[in-house]
Amino acid sequence: MVIVVTGFEPFGEHKTNASWSAVQLVPALWGDTQPPVEVREIPVAYGWVQEQGEAVWREPVFTVHVGVSGRDSVVTLEAGAHNTGYCRPDNRAACPAEGECVTGGRDTETTCLDMGLLLEGCREEGGTEGVEFQVSEDAGRYLCDFVY
Repeated sequence: MVIVVTGFEPFGEHKTNASWSAVQLVPALWGDTQPPVEVREIPVAYGWVQEQGEAVWREPVFTVHVGVSGRDSVVTLEAGAHNTGYCRPDNRAACPAEGECVTGGRDTETTCLDMGLLLEGCREEGGTEGVEFQVSEDAGRYLCDFVY
């Protein structure tokens, strides 16, 4: 059993991706607590995500995807993702067929977590002074949304 925390490779105007830089710090912060934590960098490529299949995300006991957004100025906890509307080219200049993540899939997917309770916990946790948190229903219809 393992907890997987992911970040993304650089893309667009992001010469380094803060999500990947941040998640690389997690194992040292986690220590040797069980279960172990593992970090993985995700390519900014729709095709790569589709090639992985569901098994890669179901294998760990828990997966946390971390992304970066130029539109947000707070830490955003994503409550769901979309299946369609992917028309922004990835690092390989590709878009998914028909702009869709899963052919014939549901319009949206949502987390099984109580995001309100998680948000409350983030706000109450010490060491986050000056950091704002919010829950979002729109992960941006790019790779963060697509992976979700």
